[in-house]
Amino acid sequence: MNRGSPKHYLRSLARTIPFLLLSIAASVRAAMWTDTTTEVTAVRVEPLRPLLITNPPVIDGILDEPFWKLAPHVSGFKTFVPDFDVVPKEQTDVALAYDRENLYFAFRCYDDPGKIKASVPPRDKMLSDDFICINLDSFNDKQGLTAFYVNPLGIQADSRFTANNEDFSPDFIWYSAGRTDSLGYTVEVQLPLKSLRYKNDDPTVMEVVLERYISRRSEHSCYPRMDPAKGSAFLTQMYPLAYSGVDHYKLVELLPAVTATRQDVRSGPASSAISRREGRVSPQSMG
Repeated sequence: MNRGSPKHYLRSLARTIPFLLLSIAASVRAAMWTDTTTEVTAVRVEPLRPLLITNPPVIDGILDEPFWKLAPHVSGFKTFVPDFDVVPKEQTDVALAYDRENLYFAFRCYDDPGKIKASVPPRDKMLSDDFICINLDSFNDKQGLTAFYVNPLGIQADSRFTANNEDFSPDFIWYSAGRTDSLGYTVEVQLPLKSLRYKNDDPTVMEVVLERYISRRSEHSCYPRMDPAKGSAFLTQMYPLAYSGVDHYKLVELLPAVTATRQDVRSGPASSAISRREGRVSPQSMG
């Protein structure tokens, strides 16, 4: 039979088409797997695991405890105000540790000592100074965060951010210290877990944005970086932290009631006593 005949061509084509279809299907599956894997890799972030320590640091702003060198460090801050994705001239390095009852952060903020702005104002009044800030979603629900601000002298401010509103009225119990030196300034922070609300999981996963503000340039930078397409929406761009073996506490809400009694006595032929009880209840949360 002539190999160039139409019948031979059709038979050859019939034998070839199934192999072509299988090859195309395999290529499509491979492409789909590659795309899916890429998408998952882009979304999934491996949690940072702070160092578990047995002896707590002295919160004095001096980073001389040996474990600070062993603890995981993050750096590579990038700006989000006034511009996105600019590498600051003054870099920041943060070490992270914890024990069963506390979270610890150590900041090394490089800067010209003569240009650092720091004062000793009342609590919550230092936001015009240079500062660092730990923006912590301790419950890991992306519904709100607690912000812990510290200036180079260790002066504090704290707030709760929910529903696009930052409230500075809460005063949490936590500890900080700061010092200036020839390299810039350092800050140590201790956050007692009793002051935080977090899930009863092990490991306990929280999320954080570590922030630094340089007053003279009105410059905010942070880790992780803020995606310009998402703006400075912290709650959707935080970095996970995993803490294993931490203590868990039951929060007890006490509602104390204060009562007062007043008795008025009227004189007359038919004297009577009128008694009125007044009360005021103010909620208070205790850990």
